[in-house]
Amino acid sequence: MKHSVLVCNDHQQDQWSALYLKIACRLVDTYALDGKAIVREGVRRYACRMAEGRRQALLAANCKTNLETFFADGFGLPCGERTGKEWIRHTEQEMFVTVCTCPYAQAWDEREEVGRMFCEEYYPALVHAGTSEKAQINLGYTMLNGRDNTCRLSVYLRPANVPPLSVHNASQPLTLRTPKPL
Repeated sequence: MKHSVLVCNDHQQDQWSALYLKIACRLVDTYALDGKAIVREGVRRYACRMAEGRRQALLAANCKTNLETFFADGFGLPCGERTGKEWIRHTEQEMFVTVCTCPYAQAWDEREEVGRMFCEEYYPALVHAGTSEKAQINLGYTMLNGRDNTCRLSVYLRPANVPPLSVHNASQPLTLRTPKPL
């Protein structure tokens, strides 16, 4: 697979996390439960768009859309010098990663619940949309739950769940559904 690795821009990542926090807090503080629902739906839609772009790029390059290619170079995960990740397993069928330090968690520490909503919605939606809802994900630990000091993502993509590779016709849009709320 030919690809280019984009260097993580810490400043942009910081600005994005500050923007999310400000918008999400305003919605939650103003609209309470309805605000939380809006934030969660917005995060799911964002993740689906990210996954759709990744899938389209992989299919256009005639690559398989498995966990190894989908998460190549840490796609979808926090990046940069301040992010510490321990890749435990990264294969076509399994992806286990522990995030030891996360700039998002650091930025969202003052409002853990709002930050945790992002992680709870983003990763399942990203994985489901990126694998046509064929993968299973477990977000076992999260730094923003008040108990854990790491985040752990465990993702499984079983061959029996995956249809044979077909070349995507670029003139037809991919149809991705937003996963149901948790």
